Amino acid sequence: KRRMTSAEFLFHPWIQGSTASPKVMVESNNKLRKFWRRRFKNAMLKEFAAATGKGSQPSSLSEKDIESLFHTLDLDGNGTLEVDEVKVALHNILGDDCSLDEIFRSADEDGNGVIDFSEFKSVLRQKFDDGPGVGIHRIKNFQSAVLQRFDPRDGLSDEALRKIFDAIDLDGSGELTIDELETVLGKLVRKDEEHISDWVDSIDADLSGRISFDEFKDAMEKIFK
Repeated sequence: KRRMTSAEFLFHPWIQGSTASPKVMVESNNKLRKFWRRRFKNAMLKEFAAATGKGSQPSSLSEKDIESLFHTLDLDGNGTLEVDEVKVALHNILGDDCSLDEIFRSADEDGNGVIDFSEFKSVLRQKFDDGPGVGIHRIKNFQSAVLQRFDPRDGLSDEALRKIFDAIDLDGSGELTIDELETVLGKLVRKDEEHISDWVDSIDADLSGRISFDEFKDAMEKIFK
């Protein structure tokens, strides 16, 4: 039996219900696509770090870096990235993730089944203007937002951090999503989804698109140590 795609899922009558409007569903689909594109981008940055022998994910890529990474992934040298070529890199980073097809489609903007250089570059271009220290700056903004919202007067022990984490984790999944961060912290500190996505990009060490408790704890401890 064929697995339902994310777009089919979002537009399914059971999901839409009687009050869902086409506009709302399109916005939901766009948000999901951005989520997959962020995962693609972060996986490619990690692949670049591995290919160049760097110990950590870079904060920025030059045009030359992006061209070099593209050609490394283009195993048959035909100037485009086929799904199997991209899956090799994604599998190396993400493992047996059932979302690899969705991640690939999010970068294939024209839907022709391959990713050309312009599409590849468009996913990574958000990193072009990032300079040294950008990741630390984003983590500090995240930490500031958490402290504004919760003001832990007894310090930031593991127990205190767990209570804060659980308060943000609205669905009790054990991971913090962009929507949860936007709901709990976004309005308070006047940060939109794009800023909050940057927080997740800087904290999400395993590239899951969400923040685990260990990642949350690590981000907070980086500030205070």
